[in-house]
Amino acid sequence: PSLATSYNNVGSTYGALGDREKALEYLLKALEIWEQVLPPTHPDLATSYNNVGGAYLRLGNHEKALEYPLKALGIGEASLPPDHPNIVMYRSNIALTYAQLEDFIRANEYMRRALDSAERSMRGHPKLELYRQLAQIMERYAQYQERGEPFDNPFKRK
Repeated sequence: PSLATSYNNVGSTYGALGDREKALEYLLKALEIWEQVLPPTHPDLATSYNNVGGAYLRLGNHEKALEYPLKALGIGEASLPPDHPNIVMYRSNIALTYAQLEDFIRANEYMRRALDSAERSMRGHPKLELYRQLAQIMERYAQYQERGEPFDNPFKRK
């Protein structure tokens, strides 16, 4: 487990330095170890899946990026309280990935669920970040519509 933590930290450092390929390489090594040593519903495993998903997202591999935070969310929902900040984070990452895939209905759905959970459980800054992310998704949707690909506005509150 300590080696996995070290690999994760090295991967995060490479990511911060802008070397996305090296970041993914080390994050995958960490995940491989966590999968071997942790129970399948351990929250640290979920965090590792989420980290790998973020690395794939930064590399532009959106389909692969989506796979990992969805796994993280499944683990989080099985092992954490329903409004835990990590679940909020997994949902927002899923939303951002769906926006990259131009599935704005699902992006909005996951971001709204993240915001609803954050309203119940978080105070201050973390919620502001979620609103910033929602604005990013809405901006991407506006760009999508400018290309002439309209459909019902997924951002209307029902």
